[in-house]
Amino acid sequence: LFSYTINRAGKLTEFHFPSQNIYYQKPVQNISVVGDNIYIASNTFISLKKDFSSYKVLSENINDNWLSEINTVCALDNNLLALGCNSGLAVFDKSERAIISTINDEKHYDNKLKHLFGIYPIENGRTLVATQSGLYEVENKNHLKTIVPSGSFQSINAISKNEILVSDDAGIKLYKNDKIFEMDKLYPEFKKFKNWRVNSCFKYNDSTYIIGTENNKGILVWKKSEKLIFNINTTSKPITLKSDNVNTVYVDSKHKIWVLSDFSIAVIDLQQKQVTNLNINQFLDDQSSGLFFDVVEVGGNYWIASYGLGLVILDSNYKVKNTITQSEGLCNNGVYKIFKTGNSVFVSSNNGISKIDASTLKIKNLFYPNDGLHGNSFEEACGAQVDGKIYFGGLDGFTMIDPAKLRSNMVPPQLFFEEINIETVSKKRIDSINLSLQNLQIPNDVTQTKIAFIGLNYRNPNRINYWYKIDELGNNWIDLKTQNFITLIGISPGKYHLQVKAANEDGVECAPISMTLNFLPKWYQTLLFKILLGILIAAGLYILYSFRIRQLKKVLTVRQKISQNLH
Repeated sequence: LFSYTINRAGKLTEFHFPSQNIYYQKPVQNISVVGDNIYIASNTFISLKKDFSSYKVLSENINDNWLSEINTVCALDNNLLALGCNSGLAVFDKSERAIISTINDEKHYDNKLKHLFGIYPIENGRTLVATQSGLYEVENKNHLKTIVPSGSFQSINAISKNEILVSDDAGIKLYKNDKIFEMDKLYPEFKKFKNWRVNSCFKYNDSTYIIGTENNKGILVWKKSEKLIFNINTTSKPITLKSDNVNTVYVDSKHKIWVLSDFSIAVIDLQQKQVTNLNINQFLDDQSSGLFFDVVEVGGNYWIASYGLGLVILDSNYKVKNTITQSEGLCNNGVYKIFKTGNSVFVSSNNGISKIDASTLKIKNLFYPNDGLHGNSFEEACGAQVDGKIYFGGLDGFTMIDPAKLRSNMVPPQLFFEEINIETVSKKRIDSINLSLQNLQIPNDVTQTKIAFIGLNYRNPNRINYWYKIDELGNNWIDLKTQNFITLIGISPGKYHLQVKAANEDGVECAPISMTLNFLPKWYQTLLFKILLGILIAAGLYILYSFRIRQLKKVLTVRQKISQNLH
């Protein structure tokens, strides 16, 4: 790639780019100018300012490598580029990404990100991850640094900017300055607890931390400045837990310590040395117990993540105020981690992530890699919130969400009838791909009619929901979810009016499109046949009537003769 200037004499002056790192002596398939940018397609995809002042390498958030085979580029709007590639047509969104995923693969990570149990972002684009096979740093999405090459690490919890508590099968360790230390070597007060496994840590005040244990030993209260640790469990006094099983710990705005367990929740007032055990099920219609994995305080209410009950919202008096389950649109009832940002709540589950508006309870779900996720399977304790960004990890990678960059898609899908397929008794198939078809004649020997439609949603093509209704068969819209076709069987002859509408991932609907369906009658269902049949029936009735009258006349004649003979 070179830049040339034509001077007044018509001579070419070659200009090399300031940075040799852009494209130099590499094949270039296409150069397209869109607005103030020059887009260069080669073995990678580059956005270059027209004045050559800066450039940016554009990358995709999926495993497919479409950006290495671009042949042409054009703009759809300020952020969307249509790319003609060897494999087909792609649409690239060059706006800043709100969701970035890191997907386990053999090339970059040697499949070491197979199963994440803990995650915490550290400086300079590095992310510390605890996996089933060791402790690692992921650097800038393309490099893996090994911290501990073996062992199953269950959790990562920061106690300060430079000190991170990690836990594996052997006990508690401290990650500091890119190195791993035995916890009791730096903090001797942990000598008694160094072999304990932990799953959570929450800052109580400037010098006190609450730590949840993973090995059914209750919680630890670590007074760091005093170099003192004491254990609260089912036998401790004066504070006694109902269960030593701990899933996580949390400190609310009133400095109350929440201890979430399987089937129970304890709220501890450390100052008053009192504990309140919450019995949530008594306030629920569904009396099945849940596994309580996380809690967050939002606007004076407490949102609890439960495996089995979905989200349970408690008021300030710990009474159930509301529940949110799959029936209300939650991605799954098995909820794991929960974080708040502004007036929104983000929760992970074993089937995607849900974003909920805390005021309206409106839900937006993220399910698959097409939504930007690494996958839809998450772990119960694998999550962190740092510098406004939220991290969720699980099977085959992790996902970072920047809520400040999340934007609603206000562009409705462009909806078309895509394909018509009609099957008849004679096995004849009638197909059509006329996108502007408005009237459809359906033969009288039809056995099945399939009508497909397609909504174009460039930002999230696979997240389109469809509805349809046929006015003559009912007034209600029928929800097809993401199914983009209907099959009609056994429809009576006549004229029907089909309407279809679609909505994008944020529920923005397009105007309905319509088609008139004319199901042709069989020969014995035509009006002419019915008229002829009516005439035939009338003639038959008339003949029967005439025959009956003649018979009655004969009887009358006989009676008259008998009467005359008697006289």
